[in-house]
Amino acid sequence: MTRLSDPTPRMTLPRSLLSEALRLARSPLSAVHLACGLAAGLACGEYFSVTRWDPALGADAYAQFLGALMPLMSAIVCGLAVDEERAAGRLANLTAVPSRGRAVAAKLLALA
Repeated sequence: MTRLSDPTPRMTLPRSLLSEALRLARSPLSAVHLACGLAAGLACGEYFSVTRWDPALGADAYAQFLGALMPLMSAIVCGLAVDEERAAGRLANLTAVPSRGRAVAAKLLALA
């Protein structure tokens, strides 16, 4: 049973998001996100510059290209985040907190 006068701060989603933002500020994951987005755009531009395609279908082709490439990039970035979490403390931030759901939700929102 928890008292209302308990001096320990409670884990809330806003506090978890703030924690993730502070962690990502010191992490190379933000640069990886930027590099993945730039790589996708450059690869798409390069592909469409050398192939023959109907310009009327450009938006559709771009959406298909992103649909094929972004799941791979998301898997790479999420894998890097899990590896970083494991190296920092053997996943202690995700498994040792009493409200794992909030910690996982904050991690997912930060990576999205």
